[in-house]
Amino acid sequence: LFVSTIEPRKNIPTLLRALRICCDRRPAAGYRLVLAGARGWLDEPILALIGELGLGDQVTRIGFVGGDDLRWLYAACRIYLNPSRYEGFGLPALEALACGAPAIVADTSSLPEVVGDAAWLAPPLDPAAWADLIEQLWHDEQTRAELRRRGPLQAARFSWHAAATQTLALYRQLAQR
Repeated sequence: LFVSTIEPRKNIPTLLRALRICCDRRPAAGYRLVLAGARGWLDEPILALIGELGLGDQVTRIGFVGGDDLRWLYAACRIYLNPSRYEGFGLPALEALACGAPAIVADTSSLPEVVGDAAWLAPPLDPAAWADLIEQLWHDEQTRAELRRRGPLQAARFSWHAAATQTLALYRQLAQR
């Protein structure tokens, strides 16, 4: 499962190339990728790559999903994937962990801090590395179960209340200067 706007900085081509590698290595494994998210800027080349790589039967685009449907997707997915080149925070990764999704995320920007030890990290521009991790986690039920256990614990470290409290404290500190 991938959740976010379909746009270049989200680095979906790396996922698509990794999926192609996985399907070529183990055609009978049943690899599938669900892209959940609204279309964004410069999305046409990204979506065209699905056909160019021959992944029309392995990739399902479902558009924007929110609320209970999104929580269900996170909870039901085998693996949540976020190869983003840059995230200011990485809310979808945090949401995925909160719902117990085993996750692989890019080892860039804020994502390693957000996921802590509750997800695996991969270099964002290395489809082969992503394929290796996807293949390993796809077939390792015990590790997926462990990541499902760790995810909600890590996600609980973050809250809107804590963010508001810290922001207010910073504003007060700056106002006193």
